[in-house]
Amino acid sequence: MRPNKLRALLFSAIASLAVTVNGGIVIGCFDTSRASVFSPSAGSSMTSFRANIAANFPGATFQSTNLLTSNFLSSISLLVVTAVAGNATEITPLSAAEQGALTNFVLAGGAALIFTDNNIQFQPASQSMVQPFGLDCTGNLPDSVMATITNLTHPVADGPFGAVTIYTVASFPGWFDVLGPYAVGIATLNPNGEVSLAAIAPGVLSGTSGGVVFFSDSTINDGSFTNTLPILVDNAIDFVLTQPGRPTLFITNNHDASVTVFWAKNVTGYRLQQTTNLFAKTWTDQTLTGVNTATVASSNSATFFRLISP
Repeated sequence: MRPNKLRALLFSAIASLAVTVNGGIVIGCFDTSRASVFSPSAGSSMTSFRANIAANFPGATFQSTNLLTSNFLSSISLLVVTAVAGNATEITPLSAAEQGALTNFVLAGGAALIFTDNNIQFQPASQSMVQPFGLDCTGNLPDSVMATITNLTHPVADGPFGAVTIYTVASFPGWFDVLGPYAVGIATLNPNGEVSLAAIAPGVLSGTSGGVVFFSDSTINDGSFTNTLPILVDNAIDFVLTQPGRPTLFITNNHDASVTVFWAKNVTGYRLQQTTNLFAKTWTDQTLTGVNTATVASSNSATFFRLISP
């Protein structure tokens, strides 16, 4: 299959639905001068994270910076930031100007994944990333611990990339002791019952705001980004990018002469349609092979997909 021959799109006047194609995701992050080996785009400890993005969001690209500005944030769709620059080194905490740029980015529809960490070495950086959204993080638990999903129906826990009920928090995590007025808890740490995973849904901060997911540990580095953690991260990406009230349509190349087209399992009331000729204005319903999922044979001909309701 020629990947550039497969497209997903929306005619909003027809479907009243916005579609984000996974190949169009632009991920922003700190560069190695700010995040060192933990830079998602180029850090030497983040190869597993980048491989996961490449596998599950084909065509996604990274842009990096050493300073969050409105100009930089306007060029991306998803921001991924961690409090960690090394095993015992934090990033430079966000300045007031960076906090303002981040807040405005999310209010305008931008999405973010924020990875905090314990209060031994990483407290100032962690706090600077979550306080603009009303959260507070603190604490430290020794070594690796387990966390249990408490909000089993939340799209981050049960989304298009799979369902998770328990996961490993790999190294000395902190927790969120205050969620503020907007975030909801998704998982708690087994040793103390404190919140380790939380989210603000798209459309909660404003009518056009994007979503934000907060992890209480930054161990998405090589050796720790394993088991069910990638599922949570991938579900979180889908969740934060979904426009308020509008599902996100994804396409994944199966590398076996087929593709999988899917959207969040908790979304109801939509039909998947396809056409090979946009100008003919003839769309046909696509038979689903699972819940909000269709596996479609690929070819060298361009194929277009849309969701329509009812």
